[in-house]
Amino acid sequence: PLKPAEPARTPAARAARRGLPLVWLVPILALVVTLGVGWNMIASRGTLVSVAFKDATGITPGETALKFREITVGKVESVRFTEDLQQVLVNIRVDKDLAAYIDEQAQFWIVRPQVSAQGISRLDTVLTGAFVEGYWDDQPGRQATRFQGLDKPPLTSFGAKGTWIVLSAERSRGMTEGAPVLFRGLPVGRMQNLRLGDKD
Repeated sequence: PLKPAEPARTPAARAARRGLPLVWLVPILALVVTLGVGWNMIASRGTLVSVAFKDATGITPGETALKFREITVGKVESVRFTEDLQQVLVNIRVDKDLAAYIDEQAQFWIVRPQVSAQGISRLDTVLTGAFVEGYWDDQPGRQATRFQGLDKPPLTSFGAKGTWIVLSAERSRGMTEGAPVLFRGLPVGRMQNLRLGDKD
């Protein structure tokens, strides 16, 4: 006589081994995805450069932007003092696409509202806040990560064509930073970098 079929029994140990790959597949995939996202974030962070300024008025870590030709190309990450407490180091994360161009000739300054003989300039920063402006040329060079910031923005754009003329006078009467240089009543230049002579 035929016996009724008995339900198949699988020992618990064998069932656990059979289900083990499926149970661990999801956490392993999640770990791989997390590591991939983390690596992508680290690789796209860009280069960190430090710029020393006399003061950091208007600079806020995490908010203040680095701009090049009015385009945001980085952000201030942190601000701290130098070891002698005489200057402030502003650490800026620069987009990785531009890092190769930031060489030893790069210049940085803080853009704030300025009052000069020509009036008030950069009033837009009253609403948007101060930002760090940078300038470098279009030739990749020897990369640098430590810079001395300029005390004030240059009156003329870097790379602008023109002729630099050094004037010497006994008195500075009528001479002010940013004052126009006139030729036949028309402005043809500006005074910049007024200072005492070496022999004075």
